[in-house]
Amino acid sequence: MLAASSTFGHRSDITNTSVERPISFQLTKPRWLPALAVLSPAIAIALFLVMPRTRSATADFLTSNWGSIASVWGLSVSIFVLFFAKAAKRAAEEAREEGRRRSLAEELQGAQAKAKEVGQFIRDGQWHAVFLRSQEITSVCSLVLNRWSTQLTQESKSNITRARSQADSIASVGMSAGRTKPTEREILRVSASQRRLHELLSGELGESLRVIERSSDANV
Repeated sequence: MLAASSTFGHRSDITNTSVERPISFQLTKPRWLPALAVLSPAIAIALFLVMPRTRSATADFLTSNWGSIASVWGLSVSIFVLFFAKAAKRAAEEAREEGRRRSLAEELQGAQAKAKEVGQFIRDGQWHAVFLRSQEITSVCSLVLNRWSTQLTQESKSNITRARSQADSIASVGMSAGRTKPTEREILRVSASQRRLHELLSGELGESLRVIERSSDANV
């Protein structure tokens, strides 16, 4: 009988799933510039009051125009508070969106790892494990298509749908193998399906990580 080829070289038990840790990104856009703009007049006035040559003139100016200065400064503070509130809301929305993108990448990483294990199980003739892992991949693909439908491109939806179909096909062979030993032709066919499944999931994982990197770069 022909040995089924695998996308991963070592043996694995069905209870162990190797999932790579997603890439970590940090937002580094400065948030202190608006505050500095609001405080700069007060800093300038304080400097003039400290300097002996300008202290008297600055004090007279403040005494004569304190009402106007307070009004302008109050308006500036109000604008700053409004700007800060909008910035905080935008940052919260961006954090939620990035969290969803990270969750998507983690789901795809898990499915990709399971697809590797399917190749190992096919090679070793562990057909019950092939069936279980393929069913898990089918469930993940359905979850991704429903939960992240608004974030996936049409091409990604098509790829994940094809991956789900490949996993279903593999699961059918794994289930029937419990009753009838697969032929060499069937093993070759299911091995080709496993390789295609792994390629589709790897491609979508790469695209998901690319979107995360692009989003991180845009916020630097």
